[in-house]
Amino acid sequence: MSKPTLALAILLSPVLLAATHQAVLAQTEAPTSNSAALTESNRTELLNRGIYWYERYRFDLANQAFNRVLLTNPNQAEALKWRGLIEVRSGNMEAARIWLNKLTAAAGNANPHSRELSQVLSLATNNRQAFAEVRFLVNQTRTTNGCPSLKAFSTPPPWAKQPWITTCC
Repeated sequence: MSKPTLALAILLSPVLLAATHQAVLAQTEAPTSNSAALTESNRTELLNRGIYWYERYRFDLANQAFNRVLLTNPNQAEALKWRGLIEVRSGNMEAARIWLNKLTAAAGNANPHSRELSQVLSLATNNRQAFAEVRFLVNQTRTTNGCPSLKAFSTPPPWAKQPWITTCC
């Protein structure tokens, strides 16, 4: 190395060292912001996986997915709602009430997830016959003349505004 090149390298070494230090800091900070995005992505993926298993009547696998979401955020409203819905489908109304209480404590009564779980729980406990008739109609591909009266419900369920209810009653 010639003397001018060596002198230039000595003069620029603090600048190069600072630039290298900035690059190292940028690399260590980038995964932190990406890990938050990955956590949100993972949460959404776990919720979708839980819903997938719920729709296929695999409540054990759905519970596992929703429990993983609740481990990272115990107040996650959607996961709390799905856990309550699983308990209703399993016939465990007392456990569903516990999940509803957790959900209303975390998100309040005005939250749509709280209202949905509250309505389903009300239908499943207070109006079992009406709930069975509505579920039967939902599962049918065509409407029938024997439509249940929605006046029995204190508040109409979310699906009451769908055309199949209004056309058959």
